[in-house]
Amino acid sequence: MSVKRGLQVYKEVAIQLLYCSIMEPRWSRLPNQVKYELCKISHTDYKNIHHRAFYDNLRKTWGLIRLQNSQDRCLAIECAICIDTHKLDGKDHVTTLMCGHSFCSSCIFRHIGTSNRPTCPMCRQCVCTNHAAQKIERETRRQEMEKEQRRTDLRSQEVKRNKRQQERFVKHQKY
Repeated sequence: MSVKRGLQVYKEVAIQLLYCSIMEPRWSRLPNQVKYELCKISHTDYKNIHHRAFYDNLRKTWGLIRLQNSQDRCLAIECAICIDTHKLDGKDHVTTLMCGHSFCSSCIFRHIGTSNRPTCPMCRQCVCTNHAAQKIERETRRQEMEKEQRRTDLRSQEVKRNKRQQERFVKHQKY
């Protein structure tokens, strides 16, 4: 990655933190490069990045931006499953999937519970994370291997039993 591209990434991260983050970031834990970009955006002296006043200024700026964005943003969603409107005020139970689509919790959990491999009703993207899907696939493969091993064991036991029976039969015929 070029230096210019690296600086652009830090700037994008700083903008995302200020304008798009839902929860307030931990300003003191950010890398210095991101803090430097935040200084540029908030017109603050870079020498003050470790002072409490800098973090208070970021918190205040973030709060003002968040307030402005919340007035502009849609305050309700329509569940694509039941076609009901649900407010995003915390009183209605709304679930947002990893793909970004939101549904009322009761509908999406009912939908997920009816499928072996649950997907989003809107875009059909798998609801399971890759880790969860891999774990399910591993468990399924392990169970299949165990079944195959049991079948193999039963076959080998049957072959041994048949062999013993043949030996007894041959032994009895000699006498």
